[in-house]
Amino acid sequence: MRTPGLPGWQLLGLALLGVLLGGCSPEETEPSPVVESAVVTTQAGRVRGEQVEGVARFLGIPYAAPPVGALRWRPPQPPLRWDAVRPATAFGSPCVQSAMLEGPGSEDCLFLNVWTPEVRAAAGRPVLVYVHGGGWARGAGNMSVFDGIANMQDGHRLAQQDGVVVVTLNYRLANLGFLAHPALAEAGQAGNYGVMDVIAALQWVQSNIREFGGDPRRVLLFGTSAGGSQTCAVAASPLARGLFSTVASHSGGGCDCFRNDQKLAAAQLVTQRVGCAGATDVAACLRRVPAADFVSLPGVGATADGVVLPSCPLEMFRAGGGPALPMVFGTNVHEGLGYLDDAARALTWESLRRLFQRSFPSQGDALAALYGPSRYDVAPAAWAVFIGDWIYHCPDRRVLRALEGRATPVFRYLYGGALSDPRHAASLAGHGVDVPFVFRNFGSLATTAAERNLSSAMANRWAGFASTGQPSRDGSWRPWDNRGALLALGLDEIRMGEGFRDAECDLLDRIPPLREQPSDLLPFPAGT
Repeated sequence: MRTPGLPGWQLLGLALLGVLLGGCSPEETEPSPVVESAVVTTQAGRVRGEQVEGVARFLGIPYAAPPVGALRWRPPQPPLRWDAVRPATAFGSPCVQSAMLEGPGSEDCLFLNVWTPEVRAAAGRPVLVYVHGGGWARGAGNMSVFDGIANMQDGHRLAQQDGVVVVTLNYRLANLGFLAHPALAEAGQAGNYGVMDVIAALQWVQSNIREFGGDPRRVLLFGTSAGGSQTCAVAASPLARGLFSTVASHSGGGCDCFRNDQKLAAAQLVTQRVGCAGATDVAACLRRVPAADFVSLPGVGATADGVVLPSCPLEMFRAGGGPALPMVFGTNVHEGLGYLDDAARALTWESLRRLFQRSFPSQGDALAALYGPSRYDVAPAAWAVFIGDWIYHCPDRRVLRALEGRATPVFRYLYGGALSDPRHAASLAGHGVDVPFVFRNFGSLATTAAERNLSSAMANRWAGFASTGQPSRDGSWRPWDNRGALLALGLDEIRMGEGFRDAECDLLDRIPPLREQPSDLLPFPAGT
């Protein structure tokens, strides 16, 4: 399946492998499920969850002490013990952030959630630990940004139908999770608090998941978007060795990280904006500032700090470092759709050519030809395809090439499914649309038979990957090789292909990294 680039605006209207428009499943009124209690003993105390339709769920379990006061911008500490049985029937507070769906969140937010088909210590079921996305600045283990799906990360159906234990979690976000000011450094390390949170959650899994029926030797760490980048960072961290057996990164934008100049500039700006730049004790001043004051300020994500990340994950992988574990990397066909804002929709061919020449002087003309009118109907379509290649598809190829030839296999997928229910904002394979398919969770959305079949196929493969280290029981998903082998996941068929976007990525690999965000590259007014 060598795809040199689908022509024209139609790329934004077609999934990779087509869309089968079958009859939508009717919404049915079902009786309220019977809810029973279930009690499990963790190392910090007992928790009481609920058992519903054969799945026990435990929500809002603390996996670390509240990172407040003196613990703000410090590594996560063990959870505080409790004596009485702790209710685990409601999600814990999300971490402080802006643009929140359910309020502003709290600093006391280091909670995780467990769904299990069998509360029995000897059950030994595979464990799937999911890290949410949100651009390093938003989201939670129970949040959704999809219309019609209240919580696309709910683990109930995945646990019920695939026999696995599912864990989702919160981690510190934005400047509360990643501020890397030198004044905060301890033992030579500052920043990456959100990465350390994920590592602490994995340590909790190792210590406690047997009591929930899980096998700590078979743990899949997977995540989407910033969560996909998080899985790379955690996989590369020497602090996380032995905490998981397989890794999957969904639309993570490769395994690079923010540069030193970016993290220092962000730290200086934040310190200045909150009035602590001239303080005698900058760290103490920062810890006195209300948490809400930090969330709207520019920040970074994972950075190379010498301790949590000795270097950026991609650099480590290229040097032969990182875990010797099976890994999966994948992207969605229409990743760039989310960047079609008003400024992008106003692009003309001339303004797009000028944009490429200004932003990429050495390759501007080549980019203008590769993403030009000979291949696409309109400039905004070309821009969306370019962004998908630049931020997602090609960085993933770099990671896969860095891992090529290792004894442990790596796999690539390309997701081309979509949601047809008109209540959902997108009907294409845009960024994040694959998440409800893996979780088998579509909320109140009506689904076609093709959509449900694709969901089952993906959930089966992810569960199998956690269980055996192979994402297909029959070997039909071949590992990545020097021909670019990948599994194309479509609504009409699932099949192997190779060489996706190679010509585009060959060119983009020759371009130095940008300092700007994609939205910063669009200074042109409409019609220019």
